[in-house]
Amino acid sequence: MSVSLTISSIGGTQWTVEADRAAPVRAAKEALQNASQIPWRQQRLLFGVTELRDKEALGVFVPANEGMVALTLIHRDPDKAAWLEQVDDSWLNLQRAPPEVKDDSDIVLAALAQHDNALWFASPALMDDVDFVRAAARQRGWPDGDALACGLRSRTSTLVKTTADAKLALQCAAHFGIADVVQAILSVGVVEGAPMEDRLGLASALARATTDGSALSGLLRQAGRNDIAKAMCEPVLRNLPASLDLLDLALTAPATSALGNIYNGIASWIGGIFRGSAKQMSSIASMSNGPVLSHQDFAVALFKEHAGSFSAGPSPDVKVNFERLLGHLEGAISQRDGDLCCQLVRACLVHQLDEKAHEMFSKIADSSDACVEVLVESHLPLTVIEKLPDRASLLTKTIRRWGGSDVVQEAVASNRQALRTLLSSVERKGDVALGRLPVLCVALQAAAQRHGEAEAGALGATGHVSPAVHHLLRAFAAPAPQQLPDFPVPLTWLRSLRGVSGCAGLAMDRLLAAWEAVADDADAVKLTQDSWGLVDWSEASGEQAERAVNALRRWGRQGAFQTADLAGREREASRLDLERRLGEALFDLPLDRLPDPRALIAPELPPHGLLAASLDRQRQMAARIEQMQADFQRMRSDLDDARASARTANNRANEAASHADRLESELRMLSRRVDGLAARPGS
Repeated sequence: MSVSLTISSIGGTQWTVEADRAAPVRAAKEALQNASQIPWRQQRLLFGVTELRDKEALGVFVPANEGMVALTLIHRDPDKAAWLEQVDDSWLNLQRAPPEVKDDSDIVLAALAQHDNALWFASPALMDDVDFVRAAARQRGWPDGDALACGLRSRTSTLVKTTADAKLALQCAAHFGIADVVQAILSVGVVEGAPMEDRLGLASALARATTDGSALSGLLRQAGRNDIAKAMCEPVLRNLPASLDLLDLALTAPATSALGNIYNGIASWIGGIFRGSAKQMSSIASMSNGPVLSHQDFAVALFKEHAGSFSAGPSPDVKVNFERLLGHLEGAISQRDGDLCCQLVRACLVHQLDEKAHEMFSKIADSSDACVEVLVESHLPLTVIEKLPDRASLLTKTIRRWGGSDVVQEAVASNRQALRTLLSSVERKGDVALGRLPVLCVALQAAAQRHGEAEAGALGATGHVSPAVHHLLRAFAAPAPQQLPDFPVPLTWLRSLRGVSGCAGLAMDRLLAAWEAVADDADAVKLTQDSWGLVDWSEASGEQAERAVNALRRWGRQGAFQTADLAGREREASRLDLERRLGEALFDLPLDRLPDPRALIAPELPPHGLLAASLDRQRQMAARIEQMQADFQRMRSDLDDARASARTANNRANEAASHADRLESELRMLSRRVDGLAARPGS
């Protein structure tokens, strides 16, 4: 029965054509092409809001009791029309189509109408479109709506005839919430007997259809590591259990499965007969999952996909999954990533995995504000920044978040977030980037100013050195090249530098300069007496020892003048005490390094100065002799060991030579036997 179609374009142009209700919609489009000169492939006909599909009968869309029907014409993009024509010529043309074409439901459905394997070419995004999946199922002749669920449950083997059908069935299960049919789909013979490449093609659909991770690992049983890698794609990431099973499976699987090798050989043989189509289709199936990620990238992407759930709150089940994923992430993260670092640290702390949080931060944190926020709010120990290239920036921003240089001393004293521990490590390792950080230097200078104000009018050789100043100064001075701050360092602080490698000379120069700067002898002697023990004089150079002796001469001269004003026993007691103190000071110096030992016979020094120098030299000589004896004993022991090794080697060489002689003798005997056998008649 014919029907009159009044077709209106968006611009208002109308055409009237006659068409048979039983004929396909394409016939009506061809009639309109004759009337309008618009190629039928560029036409989209709508009845109300429903688009008429080319290969279905017109009567499916228009009312049966109306002789005239109004339709709307929408022009289709010429490029899309061209691709429709290409897939109409051959559905395999869809394989070489650009991504936007594989995203188009009309084009893919047109190809799918020719061959069910065209489904492998559909993009992952299109497979996520429920309308496309519904249309594809309807085009395959499957029931719609609730009847589809019943059909997949009761007639699975009837509906699922190919692995492409299995992919479509799994997508239906995902979109329509019928996960209970998944196992039935996987149990169909065409799936169980499918080659590995086809099974891989089902990975993304299966991951959407069920949260049961074992289903995916069961599908890929006996797969090789190279095969499993092809299933590591973005669609699978949404299924956390399946993705974790996939990562675990990849670690234990062989590089290539035996079944995969057998199948590839068969496919190669069949492909030679059918121009490679069998092997081509197999590889197409595995490619249908979308872009493949490496094992490392897949693990990182999986964490990012589920970071929200990992950080939401403590949960035993979530913690188990998170710890499984951490095992794959530890070797996967090689570059600093501030956002990833923050997410990982928060997730670790939520599940009380503090050591893992420290480890992750120390590997991938950068100097971003987000990382600083995590560092401060999570109260991570600052030692986690030690190995980071951006550690100076991180520490600076952290201290500023605390309140700046004003709070540094209190933070060091209380070991806030292990800041004091970090400074001790900086001193040991000589980390100049942290030791001389400007914000720490400002705090150190402020402490020096307060020290000076507290000792106003004094000579600066007294006062207490706080633990905070002690650690800040050592961290500043220790890194090479060793140096003191560029502001006047209070003399009492010099005691903090004792034991810091390379800093003894700096401390002595600062102290000697302070003594020499005092013009008044009485003040100079007082300062020398108060500050003599601040430094380790045993490490003095010859020039520093000479300057120290000059200071002692000044001390002796001033003391002699003071003693001269006394009388009787008091004068003698004062003289003895002066000589004792000067003698003790002399014994602190390495007198053997003096450029000119005659300085010790100066009248200002006690008469036993030369004796002290002689004793010091004897002490140094005894130490050298002891060291030489120890070196001699070590060398003698090494020589004995070398002789023993040589004897052992010689014995082995003799044994080898003897063995060689035996072999040579046996070889000669064997040769004579062979010659004898060869000389026999008839041999």
